Amino acid sequence: MRREPKNAFFSQRFARLVPAWTSAASLSGCEIFRREIEPWCSNDPRITDPAVPLAIDSHVHVFNGSDLQVNAFLSRARHIKGLGPILQKLAWAGAPTGDEELEELVRIADRLKACDRLQADWLDTRSDEQYKVGRQALIDAADQLENENASLRAESSKAVRQIRDLPERYSDYKSRKSPTAFRSDPVSSAIEGALAFILRNFQFRYVNIFDYLFEYSKGRHRKVDLMICHLVNYDWPIAGGTPTLTSIPKQIELMAQISVLTSGRVHCFVPFDPFKQIAFDLGEWPYYSPLEEVVRAVAEKGFLGVKLYPTMGFQAYGNSGRSPEFWNRDWIPAVLRRPDINVRLDGALKSLYEWCASNGVPIMAHSARSNSPTPDFEDLSGAKGWQEAVRCFPGLRVNFGHFGETSPIEKGTDRAKSFMSLMNTHAGRHLYADSGYFTEAVSRPQELTAILRTLFESTRGKGSAALAQRFLYGTDWEMIVLEGGGVKNYLKDFEQIFSILDQDPNLGAQGKLSDRFFSANAANYLGIHPGDPNRTRLETFYGRSRITHVGWMPKVDRCCGQRMIARKQ
Repeated sequence: MRREPKNAFFSQRFARLVPAWTSAASLSGCEIFRREIEPWCSNDPRITDPAVPLAIDSHVHVFNGSDLQVNAFLSRARHIKGLGPILQKLAWAGAPTGDEELEELVRIADRLKACDRLQADWLDTRSDEQYKVGRQALIDAADQLENENASLRAESSKAVRQIRDLPERYSDYKSRKSPTAFRSDPVSSAIEGALAFILRNFQFRYVNIFDYLFEYSKGRHRKVDLMICHLVNYDWPIAGGTPTLTSIPKQIELMAQISVLTSGRVHCFVPFDPFKQIAFDLGEWPYYSPLEEVVRAVAEKGFLGVKLYPTMGFQAYGNSGRSPEFWNRDWIPAVLRRPDINVRLDGALKSLYEWCASNGVPIMAHSARSNSPTPDFEDLSGAKGWQEAVRCFPGLRVNFGHFGETSPIEKGTDRAKSFMSLMNTHAGRHLYADSGYFTEAVSRPQELTAILRTLFESTRGKGSAALAQRFLYGTDWEMIVLEGGGVKNYLKDFEQIFSILDQDPNLGAQGKLSDRFFSANAANYLGIHPGDPNRTRLETFYGRSRITHVGWMPKVDRCCGQRMIARKQ
């Protein structure tokens, strides 16, 4: 979903601040936005509680700027002109690369294992120190901006005011009431979100995970026990085949280390781009086979599944039914604009699906009409391609990320219903959808509750294929940071929504609906029950990594007694 008011704000106002940040960053070696990694304990009682119900976030991102095609994504997929080259230069110069972070994580590994020796207040101290550095950098940028001409001052006056209004201490910044106030002021909320998102892209991934746990994972009755983090790969669809500063193989190595250091609190999905696979098969991408990287990540590195991004230019299956002219776009490299591109896309996807189906490997696919380089690529993410894929590869394990639309109130539920129609007890027995970027849970909870109730009711007679057994909790963090501070209540607001829905016995849930949404459905989808292929691979990974206790594992084994019907059919 494009957010035109915020895109306009980025391109017309917020970009004015970036040159000033560029200057400020150059004065300090681009270190001003980094927080030095510090050890933390994965069983910290503030973010971990073995007594509360299991919670799994099925849709998370913790990348930083060196993992992304920043320029191509902003200019082509988000349609924000002018800002991309500047931000990419900043991010690729200032964000920690995978090599840098991996070296740091290895250096502090022993301290992490001895977390009982750490002071309890280390996080607050470090956060406050780095907040002050960042705040001062923003103030310096605002000072430079105010030395520009009058038209620029007027254009960015609200952003400058918000920067100057930042409290001196991080604890005061976190506790202030601005998220509520900003809900009625979209521009202020956009500024807040933009500041938070851009700063986060200069951060260590490990610190992003820690910030997520402290800010977004603490509900009234749950804390997130397992984060499923998704990597992305836009090299060939929109960046001409140029790799990111931190390559996908290096990101895999880094995230595997993070899985180890968080004692299995974090696991990832590896991206698969069929365009890159075609380039490899043609000898145009000499570095590695994307499919072989998928196999390596899942078999050896603790990865649980595969991430697909159809809006980059491919349908889930059935591309051969389109004319090759459909891919005759100036941003698609010439070597891929071939008369057999349609057939080759299906061939690359076929190899992936056969391997996933044979090995119990789940797929997460972006299913919203968003983040696409052209409007006619947006519908490639719809149910039509997946209907063909499931027909040809029955039993594929797929989560439709964003459930077709991120705003069911504003955009309607037609796309959601089309995905629901694929969920059955035969070929579609492992099809799911998640609530990633459902910001209406925060802004319009009563209306969203009514819509979800209607969707659940419409499938209550489908047994294990009812939506109640197929809908997953997901945030789409850190992308959702763009929406401002109010979405920090995401988990609490969804808990409230499902506490209301729990009272309705006619929604088709096998067991308690909220338990299915926050945990049981995800455990089924991910295949992490004893005896499941993914569980077996994880146990091997944990043994090899000397991980002796995984917090989510006993909760899965205790909580999800209703899993059998949906899982064994």
